[in-house]
Amino acid sequence: MRAVKKSLLALSCAVITAGTACGPATDDDTNNGQLEPSADCSEAPELTPEMVNGGKTLAGGSCYRVNTRITVNDGTLTIEPGVVIEFAENAYMQVTADGRINAAGTADAPIFFTGVEQIRGHWRGVLVETNSTDNAFDHVVMEYGGGDNWSGAGNSLVMLRVVGKLKITNSTFRESANWALQAYKEADLSGFADNTFESNETPAWLSPDRVSDMAGTSEFVDNDNQYVQVSFSNGASITADGTWKDVGVPYRISDRTFINAEWTLDPGVTVENEEEVQILVNTDGGVIRALGEEGNPVTFRGVEALRGHWQGIEVASNTADNLFQHTVVEHGGGYLWSGDPSSYGALRVVGKMEIVDSTFRENANYALKAFEQSDLRGFANNTFENNDVPMWIAPDRVGEMAGTSQFTGNDEQIVKVSHTNGASVSTDQSWKDVGVPYRVVDRTFVNAALTIEAGVTVEFGEEDELHVEEEGSLIVAGTADNPVLITGVNKVEGYWHGIGFKSNSTANSISHATIEYGGSNAWSGNTNNQSTIFLAKGTLDLESTAINYSEGHGIYIADGAAISSCEGVTFDGNVKENVFNDSSPEAACNLI
Repeated sequence: MRAVKKSLLALSCAVITAGTACGPATDDDTNNGQLEPSADCSEAPELTPEMVNGGKTLAGGSCYRVNTRITVNDGTLTIEPGVVIEFAENAYMQVTADGRINAAGTADAPIFFTGVEQIRGHWRGVLVETNSTDNAFDHVVMEYGGGDNWSGAGNSLVMLRVVGKLKITNSTFRESANWALQAYKEADLSGFADNTFESNETPAWLSPDRVSDMAGTSEFVDNDNQYVQVSFSNGASITADGTWKDVGVPYRISDRTFINAEWTLDPGVTVENEEEVQILVNTDGGVIRALGEEGNPVTFRGVEALRGHWQGIEVASNTADNLFQHTVVEHGGGYLWSGDPSSYGALRVVGKMEIVDSTFRENANYALKAFEQSDLRGFANNTFENNDVPMWIAPDRVGEMAGTSQFTGNDEQIVKVSHTNGASVSTDQSWKDVGVPYRVVDRTFVNAALTIEAGVTVEFGEEDELHVEEEGSLIVAGTADNPVLITGVNKVEGYWHGIGFKSNSTANSISHATIEYGGSNAWSGNTNNQSTIFLAKGTLDLESTAINYSEGHGIYIADGAAISSCEGVTFDGNVKENVFNDSSPEAACNLI
């Protein structure tokens, strides 16, 4: 992150009390080198409509006072270097209709919009409503405003309120009450750069589309609230492609926000979210690209560092451009996305999302939830730490995970699998060893080639089961040094149902595995087929596998099915016979 400058403009110079003219500041007019107005304005003339309309110029070095309201509604008001405009209590300037304002100070002779009294909120502010490219502030100091509403709304207490177009450069906003700068969705702050917000209550409040107008070259120093507030209403949106730059303080989102264009976040950006906030990346053009770097991540967090403080981010769009890279997601997952009581998720992926080198921590419920129709290809090198549950993903998404992620200190050290009773593996895939169990919590169908790699643990919920269908196959590929464990969540005979094979694939095989605590009930009306492994058809190769603690049989072999090899198969603690064979005698492979 950029270093934050210390006190660019000190506030301890001579008080502006009165005077008719102010010349450009010199070295003698500074406090430790910090520019301040230099002249006595005790007899400053009142600024009148005739002085500001019709293309008038306020000459350099002059000093004026606004007692109530001044409106620029015709032509460009040009303000030269060194001009000081003092505002009485609750007074303000409005640029509207055909009016324009061009305040062009210099580094040595800035233009001042200030209060008669040096008190936060003494005057109201400046409102710019016109869309002219002539509207510009350069080397302008605005101070002591923000004290009265621009409308009946309580959020309209602002020193500079931009509804139209205004280019702001090299300018300073200081000692404002409430908000120093407010820019609406329809505003345009293009060119905003090299500005300083110092000692305000809150520096800025911007519509989401206006944040990308800011260059990452402005400074935020000693404000009561060191953040840029984003969003104006529940349902605000990003409608134009833009990049949020690192400005050294967080962006604080205060309402539900829709992403309907490409939203890019530069390295070092922090987005902090108020309670219940949700960010929705929509199918209609929405893209999210959080482009952190090692040591300088993008961070999405809660205003309060509490699990579940905010809701989270939903990615519904199917573009391959969606990316989290060196990104931190924390303090989310606290609120439901729908009426479904399980619809929590700090990051909820319905569309397509690549996630690499990223961290999910201190999230309530589920840190990441990915649905059957989603796409997590490219998921690698991520860390899940101190969450309630790290992940809940559909079976098809499991195979998209590289075995390179870390799971540390989560309340439940699992990857929860399946979303609905009857979810399926529909694409060929391998489930890799990620260091924690996959917990399958619904009846799940295998309609493609599924390989369970060495070292994997799969644990099943109560009475849950795996069905290998006609078009599917299952390879359990443990090794002597790194076996596979397939078990129940609770270590009780018959806690889960088992694995049923209805597949004729010759690939079906189980090697170097322990399968335990299944056999909760029969697979059909035939009570003889209550078993942990139910071989309804086809063949199954078994090697160096233990089948233990079934509430029924260890294996049931239906008519026409067969165990084709069985070297090193063992049984222990099964309630019924280890093998029940309803097929030919040789189908049991000498296991009986």
